Amino acid sequence: LKLTRIIGINDLRYLNKINPDLILVTLPPSMAVSLGLTYSRNKIPILCDIQDITDEYKISFTNKLVSLLYRTYYSKVYEKIKKYDIVFTVTEAMAKIIEYKTGVKPILAPNGSDLELYSKSFSKYKNKQPCNPYCIGVFVGSLDWEYQRLESLIEAVYLLRKHYNLELKLRIIGQGRLLKYYMKIARTHGISDLVYFYGYVPMDKLPKVVASSDFGIVSRPSIRNNWIMASIRMTIYDYLSAGLPIVAYGPPYSYTK
Repeated sequence: LKLTRIIGINDLRYLNKINPDLILVTLPPSMAVSLGLTYSRNKIPILCDIQDITDEYKISFTNKLVSLLYRTYYSKVYEKIKKYDIVFTVTEAMAKIIEYKTGVKPILAPNGSDLELYSKSFSKYKNKQPCNPYCIGVFVGSLDWEYQRLESLIEAVYLLRKHYNLELKLRIIGQGRLLKYYMKIARTHGISDLVYFYGYVPMDKLPKVVASSDFGIVSRPSIRNNWIMASIRMTIYDYLSAGLPIVAYGPPYSYTK
């Protein structure tokens, strides 16, 4: 059984060579939904894996004109999803929103983590003395999105040192357009010695950096938005696989909570 996953337009050139039995389309990116239907004319079963409902984020955090354009565009995307043979998603909350938008009841297929990848690092650090000689928090995620709200976290590190003489160290793993912005905040507060920016860390090296920390960090802005309320950060599963407690901030009553 040959399964081909479509993410972008470059994937289409390989489909005729591979001649797959199944096609899997991942949303986002939204463009993949149209590409999948283009090839499905060959009568090959097509599956849609909805990992995120980013349209809810984009519609809520833009001006009225851009919001209207997004709303119109994504309404057409969801119309196309109705034509897929199978639709599945990752949380119960997202499944309800997708069913409301499309009339299609998705299959629930929660995300997870590679336990085998983390097992060695977990075994090595599970008996580590916590917060000795200081606590280390770790954040893993894209630095392209403002909703991560890492400026609040960096500010907290600064205030702990200034007012309580406590030193909390942060490991920020990820890359993106906001990286320089966050680095500037740390330098401005004089805490570059407490906040470490790792950039991109390969998957085979990530478990060691995560498991040797004291807690994992998940962040969301504290607002009632369907996307923020219904989605869940995949890094939660990685933190749990590494045996870490989790510090999370965001809206109450969310799926993450």
